[in-house]
Order: sequence, then C-alpha cells, then structure tokens
Amino acid sequence: MILRHLPPVIFGAAFFVSSVASAQAIPVQTAPAPQATPRPTAPAAQPAAQPAPTEQELAARERFQSGELLFENGNFDAALAEYQAVYDLLEGHPRRYNVLFNIGLCNERLFRYDRAIEFYQRYLDEGGADAEDRATVEASIRTLHGLLGTVTIRSNVSASVWAGDREIGRAPGEVMLPAGTHALSMRADGYEEARVEVQVTPRANETVSVTLDEVFDGISPAGFGITLSLALVAAGVGGYFAWDAYQLNQDAEMRVPGDPTVELDRDAIRDRALLADVFFGVAGLFAVTAIILLPFTRFGGGDEDEPETRDSFALTPTFGPNSVGMSLRGTL
Repeated sequence: MILRHLPPVIFGAAFFVSSVASAQAIPVQTAPAPQATPRPTAPAAQPAAQPAPTEQELAARERFQSGELLFENGNFDAALAEYQAVYDLLEGHPRRYNVLFNIGLCNERLFRYDRAIEFYQRYLDEGGADAEDRATVEASIRTLHGLLGTVTIRSNVSASVWAGDREIGRAPGEVMLPAGTHALSMRADGYEEARVEVQVTPRANETVSVTLDEVFDGISPAGFGITLSLALVAAGVGGYFAWDAYQLNQDAEMRVPGDPTVELDRDAIRDRALLADVFFGVAGLFAVTAIILLPFTRFGGGDEDEPETRDSFALTPTFGPNSVGMSLRGTL
C-alpha cells in the first residue's frame, strides 16, 4: 500500500489559473453587412467561490507535506508525528479520516503491527462508505493479525505495560506483539518497575507472571518521633531514680553509725540505682534506634499528594507510692 494523498480541497480553496489571449486584426475594407438583431444570451456561469483556507488548514497542509517528505526518506517516526498533528488540526473536517490511513501505514513500517491494525480499522470506521480500497485495507488487517502473537500478563497489581517507549496495554491482561523477542516493563504508582523478556511466536499465546514490589519511600516522621520521645522519657525516669538514690545515700551518710534504719536505706538505694540503670539502658536503646531511623525518615513535603492527617500522641511518666512507669496516649 502507498500513502493516501489528500485532495487539495481538503485544505481550503482550490487554485485556478486562467489566461486571456487577445490579438488585433488588420482592418479590411468591406461592404457593411446588415446588422442582425442581437439575441439575448444567458450570463456565463462563474465558478463557485471556494472558501479561503483557515489557519488550521494551512498549518495542516504544511505538516502534511512535511510528513510525505519524511515518509519518502524513510523517517517513519517523524512522519508519524506529522500525520498525527495533521489529524488533530483537521478536527471536524469530513475528509479527516484519510490521515488515519497514513498513520496506520507509518506504524506498519515501524513494525508496530498492533497499532497499524488499530488505525487501519479506525480509517474504515470513520470513513464508512467513503473509505477507498476497503477490501485492500481489510486484507491488510487480516495479514497483520497473522504476524502477531498474544502475550497474557498476570500481575499482582494493575499496571501499564510498556514496550520500549510506548504503552501497549494493561496488566493483568493481554497484549499483541510482532514475532520476536521483546523486553516489556510494567509500571504502577507506588511500585517498583518490573521487567520481563518474552519470546513471541505468530498466532501463538505466551503467558508471563510478574510481581511488582512496593516502593520504600521512607519511614513516617511519627515513628521517628515516638522512638525519640521514648528515649527521652526513659532517660528522664532513669534520672529521677538516680537522683532519688543519691538523696537517700546522702541521708544515710548523715545518720549516726549503727542506726538500724541505715541498712534499710542501703537496700532502697540499691533498688533505686538498679532502676536508674535499667531506664538509662532503655533510653540508650531507643536513642540508638532513633539514630538508625534518622536517615530513612521522610521529612518535609513527601506526602503532598496524600490527604493530610494529624498524628497526635503523648508520653508521660507515671509515679506511685510503690511503682513507676510510662503512659502512652494518642491517636494515629
């Protein structure tokens, strides 16, 4: 098949050239002939005026000519872009469907048989009874179908399927590709891109399974904040017990030697010091955890596209006559 050339009228008024030749004859002396009574004649028919081309039609004509030149030079990708621009510029024009044939032909030359079939079929559908060479185009569609194989893609999430730099379908689902080896990639928001290589055989079906992994985009600042807060609270509680043990020790040293209460205070001092050590150890553990989490914490505007939520929490130490602890209250 060859390119479909659009008639000039699709781009506005046709161009007409007319010329009038005149000559002067040498006068000859003759007897005057009797004058016949002139008979009325109908005025000469004037060619119908054609509307002036619009700016869009002029731009479409220029890009169409560029597309033809590019196609003839074998630059089918660039020609395809020009024809697509022409189709967009001619929106509403009754002969717009002709450009679809050329778009399909460019895709066929680029071995994108699935896209060629799509545009050939659109050419027939939009052109209707006016579509030229319908039988030839339908035969081409059947031939191209025979050059394609079907790939059934199974995936754990809905994703777009890409072959090179163009999207060819959705997964899970089926896509049609020319025979040969193809590198496909599956893309979905929030997931790592998955790649798979598939060997396609004409008129055959291949099945591939793909798993897309979620993208790790950092830890919520709330998690870092809770960890750091626990470290500070544990350090505060440990400091309280350390200060209490220090005060008890000071009181014991000021008492009279041999006072029986001194030994009881010594036991209390050891208990307070042990609790202080435990809470200081817990504080150190949470502090180290916070330091590890810091590089992975998502600060700033990382969640601009997500609905705004407010996390609130409160960590407070609790003390009683015979107990001590921490209370965590809030909403996430």
